[in-house]
This record gives sequence, structure tokens and C-alpha cells, in this order.
Amino acid sequence: MKIGDFSKKHKTTIDTIRHYMELDLITPFKKGSHYYFTEDCSQDLEKVRKLKNLDFTLEEIRKIFQYKRTCRMSTKRELDYLLNIYTNKKEDVIKEIKRLNNILIKIDLEIDNSVTLLDNEDTRIGVNIKYLDMLECGMCGGELELSTKEIVRNQVMNGFLQCSCGKKYTINDGIIIAEDEIIEYKNLKDDLEYFEGVDNSYLRLMSKLNKWLRSKVPFDKLKGNLLDVGIGRGYGYTNINDLIKNINLYTAVDFNLVYLKQCKKIIEKHDNLCDFLFISCNFLNLPLKNHTQNIVFDIFGSTNGSAMLSEFPLISIESKLAKNYSLIGTYGYVKRFNNNSPIPPESRFLYNINNHDQYFNDLNISIHSKLEFGYVENGGKGEDYLNEDDIMFSYGLFGEKNIG
Repeated sequence: MKIGDFSKKHKTTIDTIRHYMELDLITPFKKGSHYYFTEDCSQDLEKVRKLKNLDFTLEEIRKIFQYKRTCRMSTKRELDYLLNIYTNKKEDVIKEIKRLNNILIKIDLEIDNSVTLLDNEDTRIGVNIKYLDMLECGMCGGELELSTKEIVRNQVMNGFLQCSCGKKYTINDGIIIAEDEIIEYKNLKDDLEYFEGVDNSYLRLMSKLNKWLRSKVPFDKLKGNLLDVGIGRGYGYTNINDLIKNINLYTAVDFNLVYLKQCKKIIEKHDNLCDFLFISCNFLNLPLKNHTQNIVFDIFGSTNGSAMLSEFPLISIESKLAKNYSLIGTYGYVKRFNNNSPIPPESRFLYNINNHDQYFNDLNISIHSKLEFGYVENGGKGEDYLNEDDIMFSYGLFGEKNIG
């Protein structure tokens, strides 16, 4: 039979057959310009498959075939030869098993060490008592009364904050939670699954963003309290955590409690240079006193949250910022929305680049550095808020408001 029929009969590819022919593992006879495959070829192919299943390489199999064809061995001699071959292979496999078992032991030790470090109680971050006077009711601006259930190293891990207006915040595992304002995505992916599911164009964008942050933003000159609006998975923070040496308090805010919990665990594993405060609430109702924050860190937090808001988030939170403050932000904009876009029509004006320019102008922010990152057509499974037909452009900027 010809090569096409032979490959179909044995459920393999023509390229594989030709490769085996080049190695003399299969030796069809040639008639004219065509090769014809006999029953001997079928038997040789099955022998190749059998030996491959025993972990022999194609080069080892080629030598076995070559030896048999050269020596024209009797059945007994062939069996003696194969016995030696299989015995040597068995010894090689036993050595490999021992090597892999040693690696497994080392991996288990590393796992045990990692678990021990992760379970270390000293890494937990709670609501530090010294920052309680920075908090107020996000609804009415009233004072909050603290009821504690667990305090560790002057940090409230579990308890409640209650306002006389009736507004109540839960402190759970060190996170201040406005339970009537948040959402929880239950299908949150871990870091490995997230990065495997994110489209390459999105990863390239994030790489540009990270380089811009580290090269164009003068973190060494920024001092005071930093407000992270929409910290998400915390990748923005982990990219700059070694640069924020003059930050006193880093307040991480996100309306998605599951994101914030995961982010908090990541941050607790780092050697942090500043204190932390974690708050899960709507951006519009931050339980922070006015004029307490010196820096806004907005890495797509406003962009991702705008679909749920009615005005540009920076306008909503400006009362929480000092008279003069710094802004580090990355923002997305869409030139044309698809009819099936997941972003509701009433929020789409927040993704208009002309409106962005107007917002920054109205806020009297002087922009010192700005860079376009390009566009993303599809975020992939890891960033599935984009419709396939929506093209989101993005940019980063560093600016300051300084009114004397």
C-alpha cells in the first residue's frame, strides 16, 4: 500500500512515517517514484511504538533495529540481545525514579517551609489603632464607634465600626467592609489561572505600564498617605512596593471583597515599607476623613469601576485628598462602543477621552508625564469585562494639584 493508506491504517501522520523512514525504522520498497509498504513495515511500526512506550528514544530504537538487521540473529540470540537491552533500560528507569524521588523530597521540604512562613501569625495586617482617628462614616461624616472582637499587636482583626446614623462597618480579618456597598465575584481565578487566561495583548499593555511606573513616576519624592482606588489583584502595588519608601499609610480600596481578600494575602507575604489599611466599599462613600490623603494611585481602578458609577471617580473622592496632592493614574477609553458592550450606555461617557481631559482640567491637575500604552481588543478569560468588538485604548499619567 502507498504511504497515505499506510498512515491511515495505523492512525498516524505521513510526516511521522517519513521521519521513521529517514531513521531506517521503516523500510518500504520503492517502485518508480512511489514507496510501497508491506506487512513487515506494519510489524516494524508496532515494534517502534512498543519500544517508545518503554521510554526508548528513537535513536536507541534505531540502533536496536540496525543491530538486528546487520547480525541476522536467531530467535534465541535475539531474545538474549533484547533481554540485555531491557535489563539496561530497567536500571536506567530505576535510577531516574530515585532521582525524581529525591526531587520530590526537596519539593516537599520547600512546600513545608512555604506553608510555615504563610501561617506565621506575625504577617497578618489589621486596622492599626493609630489610624482610627482618620476614619469617619462614609454616609454622613459622623464619628465611628469601635467594638472589637480580636486585637493583635495593636491591630483590630475582627470587630465593628458603628455610626449614630445607623451605618455599620464590619472588620473581618483586618478588612473594613461596608457590606451593603460591595460585591463578591465567586469565580475569581488564582494567579496562575489568571495569567494563563489573559490575552497576550493585555499582558503587553501591563508590561508597558509597569515600565512607565518605574521609570517616569518620581516615587522617591512622594510623601504622606497614599490612596489606592481599586487595588484589584494588587499587581500595581507589587510592581512599586520597593519604591514607596516615604509613604506612611497605604489605603487599599476595592468594591470587590474577594479581590481585596486575595490582594491582602499577597501583600502580607511582602516585606512592606509602609503601613496598610484595607477597605471594601463603594468609591463614592469612602469612610475616610476629608483632606487626609496625599497621593492617589489609580491603576485602572476608575476604569474598571466606572461601569458602576455615575461620575468620574476622582471627582467623587477629591474631598478626601489634601489641598495639594499627586495623581498616578492609568485610564482606559473607547472610541466606539459595540451594541453588545457590557458597559452600560449611561456610563459610557466616562470612557470618552475628551471627557477625561476636561476632568483633569477642571480639577486643576498639572500633568508632568503621560504615555499612551496602545489598545486591547480582547482581555481574554482573565479580563472578561471587554466585549470582543470593543477596542479599549489606555494611557498613564503622573500629575499634581498645587494651588499654593
